[in-house]
Amino acid sequence: MISRKMCLILRAILLNDRANVPNTNKLGYKKGENKMALISCPECNNQVSSTAATCPQCGAPIAEAAGSKAAGAPLTTVQETSKRLKAHIIFSSIIFWIGVVWLFVGINAEKQGGEQSEIPGLMLFVGIVWYIATKFRIWWHHK
Repeated sequence: MISRKMCLILRAILLNDRANVPNTNKLGYKKGENKMALISCPECNNQVSSTAATCPQCGAPIAEAAGSKAAGAPLTTVQETSKRLKAHIIFSSIIFWIGVVWLFVGINAEKQGGEQSEIPGLMLFVGIVWYIATKFRIWWHHK
């Protein structure tokens, strides 16, 4: 014997009335199924799929595509590095390059009879170690 509920479901299927079939919404999509709609392009007002990354007519980016995983959409990662750590990278690089320049100037001065200072070598070493330590800290604290 067929129940009343089963009769309603069969009737809805036969009449293609998806709104009355259980586990579907009014548009006929099953619950949890990906929904795609046509939206207007903000530039040319052309009808475009909501999952499209860009408009096929004018190439304008579609706002809803940013949140979707459209095929061919490039994935981007954002590295959140504090300004303080970026400043450390800059200062360590400056110290390193000052040490390099001073070392070459000192080598030329030594060839002409002057003395070689140990400060440029120390600046090179400190600059490199500081740079590597800062890069490690950026990697360690990366989210």
